[in-house]
Amino acid sequence: MQEIIIETKSSRFTLSTEFSETEINHENKNSIYKAYYNHWTQFISSINKMYGIPELTNEKIIRCKEVDNYKNRRNIVADFNYQSALQTFINGHGESDNSNPNIPGVQVVSNTHHQLYNTQESSFSVTYSLNDGSETVLHKTPIDTGTTEHLGEDIYSLFPQLELRRDCIKVPKKVETTLRKYTPAKMLSDIHPKKNVAIDFCMLFLSKLNSTNFYNIEEAEDHKEDGWKSLHSHILKKEFDYEINTYKKIINALLYEGKKGSILECDGKFIKGEKCFYYRLGKGYIRKGIASYKLKTPDALELQDRNVRRSLANALNNPICNNLIKMYPFIKVPSVAEIEIMGKELIKENFTTKKGKQICSLNKRPRSYYKNCKNLSFIEDSIKLFKFLTGDKFMIPHASGEKNGGRVVDSFTLMPSWIRNMCTINGQPIVEIDYTALHPNIAMEIYGGCSSYITHGDIAHKANIDLSLVKKEHLSFFNKTWDQMMHSPLYTYYWLNEPDMMENIYRDKTDYFFFDVNRYKITSRRMFRKEVEIMSDVIRTLNAEDIYVGYVYDALFCRPDQKQRVQEVMNDVILQHGVKTRAK
Repeated sequence: MQEIIIETKSSRFTLSTEFSETEINHENKNSIYKAYYNHWTQFISSINKMYGIPELTNEKIIRCKEVDNYKNRRNIVADFNYQSALQTFINGHGESDNSNPNIPGVQVVSNTHHQLYNTQESSFSVTYSLNDGSETVLHKTPIDTGTTEHLGEDIYSLFPQLELRRDCIKVPKKVETTLRKYTPAKMLSDIHPKKNVAIDFCMLFLSKLNSTNFYNIEEAEDHKEDGWKSLHSHILKKEFDYEINTYKKIINALLYEGKKGSILECDGKFIKGEKCFYYRLGKGYIRKGIASYKLKTPDALELQDRNVRRSLANALNNPICNNLIKMYPFIKVPSVAEIEIMGKELIKENFTTKKGKQICSLNKRPRSYYKNCKNLSFIEDSIKLFKFLTGDKFMIPHASGEKNGGRVVDSFTLMPSWIRNMCTINGQPIVEIDYTALHPNIAMEIYGGCSSYITHGDIAHKANIDLSLVKKEHLSFFNKTWDQMMHSPLYTYYWLNEPDMMENIYRDKTDYFFFDVNRYKITSRRMFRKEVEIMSDVIRTLNAEDIYVGYVYDALFCRPDQKQRVQEVMNDVILQHGVKTRAK
């Protein structure tokens, strides 16, 4: 537990936060200050935004006390100006942004009552003391945010639209037989003395790879087309907290190269703070389908129950996820027969997806029959994915990690857009409202561009580039390395028309202070983060008016009669964030 006390001339704030041990190097004073600013400045900004306490940004802080309860205790007493110290930190460490109160670490949730929502790494409790001796605890969040105690015991009946079953899970086909017949007993006993418990734990782990069975799933960064998926160790530790290193023993057993080949593969590439290990199913199991599996042991049922409750609690504490859970009861998805009919119509129209893939049918032929598979989107794949996402109710929506800016993933963000457009809300067809060229306009705001209200059409006209190519390039342009950007058809336009913005992006992507081969991704991460802030504020405003909407990253969908109001709120909120574009 870390405790940081900040005193000004007229008040005192105390921040108690649980840092991970790897986050603070006790031999390095700069690391302590970095951790201090990473959490405290975000919190201060949030408090200022909610309560308007100006002294924290313009009055000298007279004492900063950090109490370390991990290995030893130490006091750091400082006399410095908050703004200048913060600016020093920004210049020295890069990513923090004082103008942005919602940097990952603390987010402000303003529903009926104010509360703080924290990431999985940190918990916060804050005391605000005045000189007259009065003391108010503004916010307090428990160390374990994965609690649903306030909902009672039977959470499974409270949310009938969500896939909350604790006893039955989906797993890749064929893996149970391999575990029972070919995995060494010693490896299973390392996981748990009882074989059935060990197998249940393995099946829980493998259920995390279900999404890799699908070719056309569009999941951000942690999922690759060739079946690799990132699994973070700090999350695995929480989800498999039966004993120390239980998750490592599970991985070890699944990596066993037996008679039937290994169930699991690992890429073996780890970069501290940047890249975790990626995993995928072995050759004999990848994309062989999904089967239902019933957990057989009390230990596994208890573990699954804890994880379901944690996921639900995190969803209820996130404004976008909470909104989605309240929207699900009113949405109806199409039948498979209806999807098949629509698919045939789209084939006749030579319909292409946003990523430029043409919709077609396998027609009972093997995938190898088609030479240009990467440019095709098969109806059969889309229907399989649809069944997975909606067959046993909707998945619990969840916010992605910092690398994806906190973007929310649910059954509808992962669903092919042409199927999603067939859904209805209260019996009415859905309408989708999105921002015009959102990310290019966000780049203007973040990196000091001079243009505003730019559109894909404007760029296509001025640069003499096909409109469809401009739209496709904008999907990845800002997430490329600088060298890749230079080879993009968009590069010349931006370099000639927005030289200051491009210079700032170049410096951000190639800042060698960090010695990070993946530094180039910082641009899209900043943009995702800004996008999530904007959409969160839009959704909070709409929810306050009892309007609940669907969410697809930079777009919302709703009933036709709600479209005008949703559009108005989207236009108002985005200007408050300094981004100049319009909802359409």
